[in-house]
Amino acid sequence: MTIGTKDLKEIVVFFCRMTNAIDKSLADGKVNFTDAVNFYGPLQAISEAYDGAKNAIAEFKDLDEKEKQDIVDTIVLELDLTADVVEEIVEDIIESALDFYMNYKKISILVKSKKTK
Repeated sequence: MTIGTKDLKEIVVFFCRMTNAIDKSLADGKVNFTDAVNFYGPLQAISEAYDGAKNAIAEFKDLDEKEKQDIVDTIVLELDLTADVVEEIVEDIIESALDFYMNYKKISILVKSKKTK
């Protein structure tokens, strides 16, 4: 049984929204006071992300395949960059990194089980 991904997802959502705000603010090549409105949404999510940060690490370490896919789906849903090609590449890189981590966990379990025999 896993511990879930509630807090991890809140952090993922916060970082995706902050990334979107930065991307939108840089669209005209400069950042100024009028761009502050772009950060309103992400800053609303910071409290939940901060409150669950300690739990998020444990949730990440406990990810199973279904939860990993849920995190990837959350990123795909939340991340909205100006350049769609860049957005797809970022999503692919994150999914690949999560796949690498999941395979690392499997190898670690296998190695530990060999040591106990």
